[in-house]
Amino acid sequence: MRVPNVPEFRPRFPLSEVLYWASRYAYADDAEVEAIGDRARERGWFTRDEFLTVARWKTPRSRKRCENDAARVKDITQRALSSPDERQRIEILTQLRGVEFPTASVLLHLAHRDPYPIIDYRALWSLGVENPPATYSFAFWWAYTQTCRSLAKDAGVRMRTFDRALWQFSKERQSPKSATSGDPEGASEPPSPGDAEESKSAAMRRLFAEGRTVVEVAKALNVDYSFAHGVHKRWLATQSQPSAGRTADVAGRVAAAVRTKVLGVDAAAGGWLGVLLLDGYFAGADLQPTITALLGRFPDVSVIGVDIPIGLPVGRGRPADTVARAFVGPERASSVFSTLPAEVLVAPTYAKAAEIAVRILGKSLSRQSYALGDRIFEVAEIAASDDRIIEVHPEVGFRALRGEPLRYSKHTWSGIAERRTLLAATGILLPDDLPGGGHAAPDDVVDAAVAAWSAMRVAKGRSSTLPAEPSGNPADGGVIHY
Repeated sequence: MRVPNVPEFRPRFPLSEVLYWASRYAYADDAEVEAIGDRARERGWFTRDEFLTVARWKTPRSRKRCENDAARVKDITQRALSSPDERQRIEILTQLRGVEFPTASVLLHLAHRDPYPIIDYRALWSLGVENPPATYSFAFWWAYTQTCRSLAKDAGVRMRTFDRALWQFSKERQSPKSATSGDPEGASEPPSPGDAEESKSAAMRRLFAEGRTVVEVAKALNVDYSFAHGVHKRWLATQSQPSAGRTADVAGRVAAAVRTKVLGVDAAAGGWLGVLLLDGYFAGADLQPTITALLGRFPDVSVIGVDIPIGLPVGRGRPADTVARAFVGPERASSVFSTLPAEVLVAPTYAKAAEIAVRILGKSLSRQSYALGDRIFEVAEIAASDDRIIEVHPEVGFRALRGEPLRYSKHTWSGIAERRTLLAATGILLPDDLPGGGHAAPDDVVDAAVAAWSAMRVAKGRSSTLPAEPSGNPADGGVIHY
């Protein structure tokens, strides 16, 4: 039954894109207010300074009207955070001077153990509300809260991630005209880094215009890489826009409107792990027992990069493996396994496979190598009728990203950090809380992510292969794309 005067909230973008839009959100002071929320949650209340910082983060002009003494802030926030009643939680907070539902929703969002969304015009617009009410009622706020909880659960993300996605989608897609509608607390002025950070953003844009890289700018201005990356993306967008009065190329506009979605796949304990990229940004992950089940979760991707041999050599070793070992360098060469000849893998028993391997290759094989044949054939059966599937190799991809061999093994802490840094430099920011893939091993996650990076290069027509000039002889086996 519909609640009177409460709209039907409908997201303007598919839930599969939540992580994509959330990844584009980048503000330096988010970490500050999240840390405040963590402390308030553990303590059970906000201090006066914490409250004022959060109020300013929500609406920069709110500090003066939100002046409350320390005792009042502690008393009211403590009662709100400890109340078992949903209505009391939000309405108690509005007893603070200068606080209405929007700022009260931020306090709950940051500090309560239950998930609460932030209510403001941007998030509402992303859920289909063109004109927010002049004042919010409990019925409106409660319907919005329940909707966001349900959608965040369906998307498999935390409420903070879902809220970032709503805000960022509106920021990039909502027209300035529709963004002029008021918000009870001036929330039409959205959360922002504040005056100091805005000045820093301007300095960053000047440095980007001078040709400085994201890493150089982040170091020069002492800001988080993710913040610098976000500013850089927004700056690049302004550089590519046609000037006033200029007729943009129609084909270019159409190409820009097409969203490139690719999947990177790695064999993992428990099945197959996939990492989804949307326009080069991390957009999701999933772990499924079979590759068929995994691909069924992402039916609309254009390229699928799989870390598994596709194309077996006949009567010999595979040239692609030899070239790949040389490419990744001697320290990482052991990460490129030799693809066994087809005659070995189709042998009915391990003993027979070992006998054939000795005859063809001059050496036996491990039981693990023989068992890998099951996964190879699992992929080969699908790849035979799906030309989106290509073979990639994680270490090859990372070597291409770095421009030289990697320093550390992926099985070490330093190796995981090195690979995550390389991925982040391309815009692939892997969240610590990985929805759908949280149970996967760290090396499988980074491997699937760089497999997706290679797939994106193929989708964009910028890829290379090993060997660089394939022989075309099926007996040589397949090629590795990066």
